[in-house]
Amino acid sequence: MRLAACVLWVAMVGLVVRPPAASAQESGPASYRAVIDRVDVEPSALGGTRMRIALSALALQGQILDLTDPKSIKTTVGASKLDAPYALGRYGQTNADTAIVIVLQANLAYTDTLPSIVSTLDEIVLSKLNDRTQLAVLSYGDSTGSSKLGPLKAGRSRLGEVAQDGSASEPALLDTIERALRLLKRAKTNPEGRPLRKLVIVIGDGRDRSGDRERVTQLGKRADREGVRIHALGYAPSNVRRPLLTLGELSKRSLGTFRWVRDGGAGSWSGGFTQLRDEILSQYVLTYFLPSDAEYGGRKVKVVTVGRTEATSNEVRVPDARCGADACPTGYCANAVCVVPQLEEPRGVLGWLLLVGGIIVGALVVLGVIGFLIQRRSTVVAPPLAPGQLPPPGSVPPPPGS
Repeated sequence: MRLAACVLWVAMVGLVVRPPAASAQESGPASYRAVIDRVDVEPSALGGTRMRIALSALALQGQILDLTDPKSIKTTVGASKLDAPYALGRYGQTNADTAIVIVLQANLAYTDTLPSIVSTLDEIVLSKLNDRTQLAVLSYGDSTGSSKLGPLKAGRSRLGEVAQDGSASEPALLDTIERALRLLKRAKTNPEGRPLRKLVIVIGDGRDRSGDRERVTQLGKRADREGVRIHALGYAPSNVRRPLLTLGELSKRSLGTFRWVRDGGAGSWSGGFTQLRDEILSQYVLTYFLPSDAEYGGRKVKVVTVGRTEATSNEVRVPDARCGADACPTGYCANAVCVVPQLEEPRGVLGWLLLVGGIIVGALVVLGVIGFLIQRRSTVVAPPLAPGQLPPPGSVPPPPGS
């Protein structure tokens, strides 16, 4: 029975932690997965608009696919095909904003493994994130802990304080995830309106006190609608694996990922957290510069990877071009701020008359100065003369007494 449940779970989730040596290019059957995380469009300083597509592309084993060859990516917007990306970057190379809520099981069942989870998660994942990351930590047992989004440093300190609550009953997993979604819905950026990537990292055994399967599905779908990806790491200390299906369903419906941790040792957590870190920081960012007459707002964009790693992404509707929270129809976007070039106003007839008159007056003054200098240089003062000597023609006689 346990074997059957495990096989079902692997087929449904599609992402299982394997040894680090596994490669997406290995021979044999493979499965690949592409997910558009978000699409942002803003006015470009080069004219037209700049469209950024955040794309997660993974192999079955959880590794990042190699899409550095422009021919490996085909992007369509509606029925229109876009050319190869003008630029292909990584999320970790940007100054983008990220909001993360960690949902961590902290009851009697997790007493032995909790220290390994906390130290490994902090060292491998959190220490690598930039300062524009907001973090909240919600621990749960038979009740839900409280927290709020704040600076990364404060969140890491909060994680280090998590301890098991002594509860042994069914934990409040779904209630805690709902609280995490509420926190992310209220998340803000500075300046307001900057693109914000939202993640929930769930660590637990999948048990929940409600036992409501429909609620699980709807919660995952809600996360997807709100632009939240649920990335789950499942570990069952009792080796009862069927509840892990709950974590798989949450991840699947939210277009996130699920990784099975086989035992509670630090080595097992290290593999899953390393892949999670790479998935966050090495997410592809495709940048297209679109002409000003291209009207893609409201149409759906899709990415297809071709070659040895074939996968088709979800479809995401292209938003209208905006700069932060506001439209920017007459300018361009720079760091979420609309910059409007200053244009000179027409001079009018009076303005042109004043300009021409000023030029003429200036020219006359310059000519007068030049004439004065020429006349002065042409006037020669005669040297002192001997008694009875006449001055040479054209010279000015010296003053009397010289």
